[in-house]
Amino acid sequence: MKAQEALQHFRGKEKYNCAQAVLKAFQHEAGIPEGAVKAASGAGGGKAEGGLCGALFAAGVILGKKETNDVQEAFAQKAGSVLCKQIRSLKRISCRDCVSLSAQLTQRRMEDSPS
Repeated sequence: MKAQEALQHFRGKEKYNCAQAVLKAFQHEAGIPEGAVKAASGAGGGKAEGGLCGALFAAGVILGKKETNDVQEAFAQKAGSVLCKQIRSLKRISCRDCVSLSAQLTQRRMEDSPS
């Protein structure tokens, strides 16, 4: 399952942040170049565009930003927000949980989408 793979990358041997971990888990299926994974180092810790959670930012990269409304809604239901700082202050789920949740929702969306 992609959630487990993403968690293995998150702060693992490569020291990937949340965005990088999710991108790395889907790298082959989504055709994500290694350079994009490395560039996502600036998208973790609330530094993604608009303060978005980095793991959720990665879902947008993988699925295409226009295709993530349902993913963002499901994510916000569980996390309380889509914004990193708000998620952290609410303390409903951890960063690891955000990585797992984003990967689960991304995988589900990819499986539901026609090829």
